Amino acid sequence: MNGDDIVNGSVARGLRPAHAAMLAGHMEQESSFDPQAWNGKEAAGGLIQWRKDRLANLVSFAKKAKKQPGDIETQLDFLVHEMTAGSEKSAGSNFLKAKTPEQMNKALRGYIRY
Repeated sequence: MNGDDIVNGSVARGLRPAHAAMLAGHMEQESSFDPQAWNGKEAAGGLIQWRKDRLANLVSFAKKAKKQPGDIETQLDFLVHEMTAGSEKSAGSNFLKAKTPEQMNKALRGYIRY
């Protein structure tokens, strides 16, 4: 898995290329593009290191879809769901409306919480 895979997968799910690229850059920092990355110190996992209720939501989302939460496709599906219809719709909307890299980065901070 690499940044191009993340960008292409995100664009295929409806994200604009600039937003997909910004997400990919942050995923590289958070997880090195490893959907099974785990940070035991913070009890965080996945591409963007979901924690607490958001990690539980990912697991629930995967279970309903009869998929594995550690699967890259499942996590990309969940990310788009979370940003557009899920618990992070407000933060996701701010990110998806952002136009410049600076605006995207600022808005993404509210979504990923880095």
